[in-house]
Amino acid sequence: MDSSFSYIIASTLHQDVKDAQLISAAEMGDIEQVQAWLQVGANKDAINQYGETALIFAASKGHTDVVVHLLSIGASKEAVDMYGNTALIAAAAKGHTAVVEKLIEAGANKDAFNLTGETALTFAADYDHAEVIEKLILAGANKEAANEDGMTALMAAAQHGNTAALEKLIEARVNTEATDQSGNTALIIAALNGQIEMVSALLSAGANKNAFNLGGETALMLAAFHCYNDVAAHLLLNGVNIEASNEEDETALIFAAYNGHTSVIEKLILAGANKDATNQDGRTALMFSAANGHTAALSQLIKAGANIEALDNAHESAISYAAMHRREALVFLLLNALPSERVNVLFAQPNPIQVQAIALFRQAISRAKINTVIIFMGMFSGKTPKMPLDLMNPILDFIFPTWLRARQDTQIEEIEQVQQLLSIAQPVIFSRGKEHCALSLSNDEEKKSPKGNNKPHR
Repeated sequence: MDSSFSYIIASTLHQDVKDAQLISAAEMGDIEQVQAWLQVGANKDAINQYGETALIFAASKGHTDVVVHLLSIGASKEAVDMYGNTALIAAAAKGHTAVVEKLIEAGANKDAFNLTGETALTFAADYDHAEVIEKLILAGANKEAANEDGMTALMAAAQHGNTAALEKLIEARVNTEATDQSGNTALIIAALNGQIEMVSALLSAGANKNAFNLGGETALMLAAFHCYNDVAAHLLLNGVNIEASNEEDETALIFAAYNGHTSVIEKLILAGANKDATNQDGRTALMFSAANGHTAALSQLIKAGANIEALDNAHESAISYAAMHRREALVFLLLNALPSERVNVLFAQPNPIQVQAIALFRQAISRAKINTVIIFMGMFSGKTPKMPLDLMNPILDFIFPTWLRARQDTQIEEIEQVQQLLSIAQPVIFSRGKEHCALSLSNDEEKKSPKGNNKPHR
């Protein structure tokens, strides 16, 4: 609009058109057009459909000269868009340090917050704008301001792994023990998100390593649950309480075992974690590994000496949990880890473990899982405990029809499996069959013997 003719034309345009052109020019950073549209009557505080003014647009885009001009003619510094963001919040979120400085100099509210409670400082921390953080703090912005979730700038930096922002905030001596609405400190949030550098920096700044949230969860528990191996290792190195438990009495080891995180389990065991710690229901790490089918974690805990026969409040064990979830391999793994005499005891009288294991074995047979039966028989053959009589008939009923069917269909692999099963099963079945026959014969002889005569009738 250099000519007088253009000026006259622009002056006759509808007010909405002039306002829209001003906002567009501010967004583009065209200072000459901004001045021209203001000259023909555009409203300096006009808003678009999202509630954004020319100043908010210029601030968010980092157009310092436009911001300075708009401020000089009295544009509203505290106007907000539809989300409650002021020009200062918009500039801070984008990291436009020069604009932030000009707005602070003009007296913009440093602690204004938007509809979700975010301030210029929390946004700067969110996006790792360290220089903006420094300017805001020097200008007296509230270092402990929190959004609607209770998240402070320090927590935001810890969550996103923003090293520069975190360092500036720690340097400004912000409160490391402030908590959000869930009771999480910056350290807990850093651990929850696997931010090892943030964890290290916060610990160095003196953050409470054993702080817990409203659920009683510590940084170590959350690192264990999510398998943040390096975070867990660093926390252990700094001497955290390894036996701390949450409101359900679950420890870090239980958290790790629940998800089968072997690398974390290894570190916790080496650090001396109680392998048989129980939660409120009496469940151990071994039980959770068994129930959830984590074979490697289960083996790890067994090797470390976890109590296989421990019972929870419902009188269930790791074996019965594996059985009730139909995890045949884990049942056999657990049983095979027991001494022979203990296996005998488990199968000597009805109990949850025996019932579940036998039911599982019958299911395996009914589904013709030859490999499962081979593993199970191999366990009994190797330790020669007394096989429950409940298992003998299903085994015999399974072996011979399977053999005949395999021969008939010429299934070489299945034939070889049955032969392997027979070689394993023969001494076990023969031993129990012999014992059973002897017992039956003894009972028959006792029935036939007259009183006072020890010799049976032939």
